Amino acid sequence: MIRNIIRGYAVFFSIFLKTFLLLCFCAFSAFIIVFPLWKFAVSFPDQYSLFIICICVIAFVMRFLFRLLNDIKLAGNARQKYVFFHKTVKHILKYLILFSGVIFSLLFFYKEQLVFAFATIILTVILYGILAFGTTKTQTDTENNEQNHIL
Repeated sequence: MIRNIIRGYAVFFSIFLKTFLLLCFCAFSAFIIVFPLWKFAVSFPDQYSLFIICICVIAFVMRFLFRLLNDIKLAGNARQKYVFFHKTVKHILKYLILFSGVIFSLLFFYKEQLVFAFATIILTVILYGILAFGTTKTQTDTENNEQNHIL
């Protein structure tokens, strides 16, 4: 009975110690990471904003590239790779149009050039609409193109 009580307290203190060490590690790593970022944000707010935007863009691009490489690896024959290539280029252009439109419109809003900001938003919507909805092929167009390639 005493042995079970000692084991119970040993497990309890082991869990308590692991939890305490984990909390200490989290606090230490947060201090190591957060304090310099806070000091950087307070001392140089413009550069900090640019730094955070660059980090987010780099993370987005890396995620996109890893996903693209995985999809290319999974693509089958040459025809599937050809179709995948065209779909990928179309998606990249759509994202670039949306991303650049948002960035430039925010830049113009920040610089208080509202006419250019609204023009950028309108141009972004138009270009995205042309690329996303204006270039879709119907089934008959696809069949005609395939027949022309065979001839």
